[in-house]
Amino acid sequence: MSRIYLRVKRKSLAAEARIIRAEEARAKRQGKTELLNSLNHHRRHVVGLAQRHAQLADAFIRGKPYRSVEQSCIHAGPPSIQLIAENVLRFGKPEQRNMARKERLKEIRNWSEQ
Repeated sequence: MSRIYLRVKRKSLAAEARIIRAEEARAKRQGKTELLNSLNHHRRHVVGLAQRHAQLADAFIRGKPYRSVEQSCIHAGPPSIQLIAENVLRFGKPEQRNMARKERLKEIRNWSEQ
């Protein structure tokens, strides 16, 4: 697969977040706090996390420095190397996809600590 598919994934995650945000507003107007909390949690912790790791995988694939993508991650904590590696395996360049798993994880870990 190519980076184009990763770009599509990132755009679909952004669209999902917008849709959820609209549904949150509807739930808030209707006073459905349990639904509002559930949607908010899904948007921030599931979709947002997937967006973050897809963006980091794209930066790794393109060879951009980690700090140029994430200057600060105080609230989010360090990224999941495993989630980035899964995206790189799926969408990376052939030489990145063909790396041994441990080597790919080591490369990503080194990149994220720069």
